[in-house]
Amino acid sequence: MAKKHHTRNKRKVIKTSQSNFLAANHLLGSSADTNSTNSDHFVNNIVTGKPSYYNVHENIIYPTATQAYNLAALNDDIVEEAALLESDQPYDGEAENMSQSRSFTNSVNSFHSEWEYGTNSFQSTHNSSGYDADAASPRYSGSILSEVSDSLLLIEERDRHAAISWYKRPSILMISTIMFLYTFSIGISMSADLKLTTEGVCYLRNHTLENCDSPEIQQLNASLLKWNTFISSFIKILVSAKMGKMSDIYGRKPLIIFVFIMTALSKLSMVFILTPKFFSFYGVILGNAVDSLGGSIFVLLGLANSYTIDVVNDHERLQALGKLTGALFLGLSLGPLTSSFLGVSFHIPNIQLIGLAAFLTIVSLIVLILFVPESRGMKLITKSRRASVRSRREMDIKPTFIYKIGLSPFFDSFQSLKLLWITRPKITATKMINVENTESHSTEFQSLMPHVNDSKEIDMAARINTLLLLIIEILVNMCSAGASLPIALYLIYQYHFDQAQLGLFVGVASGMRSMVLTLFNPWFQKKLLLSMHLDQFNVDFIDLTSIFTALVSELVAALFCSFTTKFYAIIIYVIFAALSSIASPVIHSTLLKYNANPGKNGEFFGALALIRNLMNLIAPWLFLSVYSIGVGYNHPQAIFYVISIMFTVSIILLGNLRFKMIWD
Repeated sequence: MAKKHHTRNKRKVIKTSQSNFLAANHLLGSSADTNSTNSDHFVNNIVTGKPSYYNVHENIIYPTATQAYNLAALNDDIVEEAALLESDQPYDGEAENMSQSRSFTNSVNSFHSEWEYGTNSFQSTHNSSGYDADAASPRYSGSILSEVSDSLLLIEERDRHAAISWYKRPSILMISTIMFLYTFSIGISMSADLKLTTEGVCYLRNHTLENCDSPEIQQLNASLLKWNTFISSFIKILVSAKMGKMSDIYGRKPLIIFVFIMTALSKLSMVFILTPKFFSFYGVILGNAVDSLGGSIFVLLGLANSYTIDVVNDHERLQALGKLTGALFLGLSLGPLTSSFLGVSFHIPNIQLIGLAAFLTIVSLIVLILFVPESRGMKLITKSRRASVRSRREMDIKPTFIYKIGLSPFFDSFQSLKLLWITRPKITATKMINVENTESHSTEFQSLMPHVNDSKEIDMAARINTLLLLIIEILVNMCSAGASLPIALYLIYQYHFDQAQLGLFVGVASGMRSMVLTLFNPWFQKKLLLSMHLDQFNVDFIDLTSIFTALVSELVAALFCSFTTKFYAIIIYVIFAALSSIASPVIHSTLLKYNANPGKNGEFFGALALIRNLMNLIAPWLFLSVYSIGVGYNHPQAIFYVISIMFTVSIILLGNLRFKMIWD
């Protein structure tokens, strides 16, 4: 017992002498930033009434904001890790959740709008964080690892970006260009891939390419697509959340590069797999599984969303996410149109179009490596790495049963979903502020500034809103991910579309969505901002109006196709479904309002990508099954019945969202 007590005393870093501080640095290793050559150590009283801790710094009288960040980071790592080392109890996840709630309280109460950010903002936030004696251990209060510090570091990094030349700084233009190049590359091979797969199935069944539009071939092709989508989506589920978390630790760019590499390898392999000589069901599944190891388009969209949040201010977030999604649909529009043009005008075979897609993906990868900068700042990357190291240390000290039997990597893929379970304290809007345009000095829009209740009651309205929005997101994604292939098969079966016509349809539909997101949505959001109040911490009527418009548009489109098989119904579907494209970026922007961990935006979008891939696992199976049954009963438009039902349910759920009341 005496030996144990002696060991614990040796681990303490509470200041008694300079030698004890140096011993603590040696104990904590690389986690504490003690590489400064300055030999002047000093006492830093972070919070009045708390023990003092030694830190190395250049100026103790008038530290700059950057120096203050480094100072707090050093102090926090020493205090937090020492508290963990000297404790007999393992790391308490619930205690951390409570600390995040307290930290969110400090963040909201000391919140200053980003356009007014400066050194005073940091000092106000830092001084107001305070010490909660009734709360938890000293490693949490006043901590640089708190969410308020993540917010400030994120704003500081955005300010640093603004000082860089436009062609060197990370920007929405950079990431939108990369997103366009990626989707343009895969869009070129989209219709060719589907057509070659259908021909391959037909050749395996009939040993000829005649009568490939028969119901039997359609059902067999739908079965292959179901299994292919199921296996690919299962792999994507395992990697999507991990990719988001790794982007917080290592940066956005390395993970985006990995996605491009795996897609390029997949396209190169499909050049051989989709030839009649080598075609097989297993080959198609294996080739797509390679792409799935990189996460494919949903993971890339999540990484691109995280990149966007790194470089734009909060009040610009919705329009930026819309532009990014617009770039995605622009690539998906021009890709099939280019494929159709090359096939009709130059009679380029389908297999060569897939080779062209592989070549363009490699070229895009080179552009990404050479010209696109990293968006995530080194301070946030370093903090995420330290948090990851602490988590691994805790697991080594107190391993769980799952960890012992080797299943921890599998279950860790779902840990990010906890970010979507809201634990923040209850807040209410307190006052209205006018946000002015810095150039014209005119009011751009009005925003609600929040206040956290003195009680530690969990914001149940925020939790319910998040769950409802997630269900709406799931239903919307199920329709977009699950109905795309059946609709393509429906066009081939009902209207006898060939490759060129199918490519033209996909191009026009995606082009309409891109126009809505890049042209209509910014105008629409600007009009809403002038007539409605913006709430940066809760769902507001701007969000409600945008989502409602999107859901009703898709519902109208599906109902037209449900009641008639005339071709004009498809034209109406393309027009109205384009308006529904604003739903996804608006829902993502709204969900981000409830994220109390700004330093984990990558993991947050990784969790959303995980849900998308989970729906991509279930939805195609559901819709292709419905399509197969509908074809068997000579009623292929049955898929539009399912779409109508899902969007009707989404509208009902949207009507149950809870809003914060405005206090004058």
